[in-house]
Amino acid sequence: ILADIATPVQVAALLTALKCTGQELDPAILGAASSVFLREARLIPRADHELWLDIVGTGGDGHNTFNVSTASSILVAGAGCKVAKHGNRSASSMSGSADVLEALGCRLAALTPADVAPCLAQSNFCFLYAPTYHPAMGKVAAVRSQLGFRNLFNWLGPLLNPARPGAMVVGVSDPAIAPAYVATLQRLGLRRGWVVYGEPARPGTAGMDEISPFGPTRVWEFVDAVSPPRERVVTPADFGITAHYTLADVTGGDPAANAATMRALLAGQLTGAVLDFVLMNAGALLHVGGRAATLAEGYALAKHAIDSGAAAAQLDAF
Repeated sequence: ILADIATPVQVAALLTALKCTGQELDPAILGAASSVFLREARLIPRADHELWLDIVGTGGDGHNTFNVSTASSILVAGAGCKVAKHGNRSASSMSGSADVLEALGCRLAALTPADVAPCLAQSNFCFLYAPTYHPAMGKVAAVRSQLGFRNLFNWLGPLLNPARPGAMVVGVSDPAIAPAYVATLQRLGLRRGWVVYGEPARPGTAGMDEISPFGPTRVWEFVDAVSPPRERVVTPADFGITAHYTLADVTGGDPAANAATMRALLAGQLTGAVLDFVLMNAGALLHVGGRAATLAEGYALAKHAIDSGAAAAQLDAF
């Protein structure tokens, strides 16, 4: 594929076979594919001692929720952590991370790979627009769009951050892939991370590729590159939340609508479900990144990043 030898028919046949056999969820397949595409990517140089963070979801849960990982990453940056947020335009929802940031006025294409390290040296937030760093993905773009079903390349996205962050929170829309994600992230050298799946709001409905503000979230936690993950369940109460929300409370809109919500969030003008949704996910990343000892402390630190204006300042600096 990378050498432009495989034909579109052969690529489609491979992706279909992996889908039908379930091998796209095999850690060996995910690990090999992610390693190959990272080898071809425009990687970001960084010092080994630097701990950069990221929070991302696989997408595909069909819920069209607010851009929680993008907002969370800005709050985490405001709380003092270096965040190299890797993302793209929407593939399955109304507004992807790149879409909402552009609606906020960010010029994503203007940032080159050489700009990332200086950006993170001067501030705490930087967004890495995936097509800039993964030109090889363009070789399969047409085939992916024509296939019409989620395939190996949909699962690869969260694994291909060219900044190679040291700690991550990764949401999955299918809990069956969580063990494979843990194994692949460990193989790629992630120091610690959470793979999360928000349980369905009611039986027969889809779960979330984010930490849920209205129910339990399954967590696969690992603290190094070799130890088996520890499975646990977290709930809104672990963050200090007592309110009861529904999925409808955190549904998002188009990029313009989500950008307006994010401006209100960063200005301290937002209350309720979306605010708590973002604070929970930001709090989890602060915990995974070592800034907060507990989830409740992470929630409080993220809230302080809003109240102090530090989070808004990070977006402005970017």
